[in-house]
Amino acid sequence: MSHFHYCDVCGVEWQCSGRALRPDAGDVTPSICVCVCGIPVEEGTHPECPVELLTCPLHAEQRGDQHGESLSGVNLFADSLQIMMDNAGIVDGCTWTEGKR
Repeated sequence: MSHFHYCDVCGVEWQCSGRALRPDAGDVTPSICVCVCGIPVEEGTHPECPVELLTCPLHAEQRGDQHGESLSGVNLFADSLQIMMDNAGIVDGCTWTEGKR
């Protein structure tokens, strides 16, 4: 069963097979996708959970992530999203999981 992520470089939705590379988290091999609620994405349903921003395979290859490298300043979409959150007054914490645990 597959699910989707949004690319943190350009914002495009992309299909994932259940394991993805997360070099910013220190991964050198793909790891299982776990929802912000703490349950693997492939288990159960997550209709109220946000979708993980994660570099799509095309941009990861362009950045060199397949070798565990990362270029700084490439995550324009994630940077823009962070600016919007800062401007909205969202500082710390997750608005989706507050009070759900």
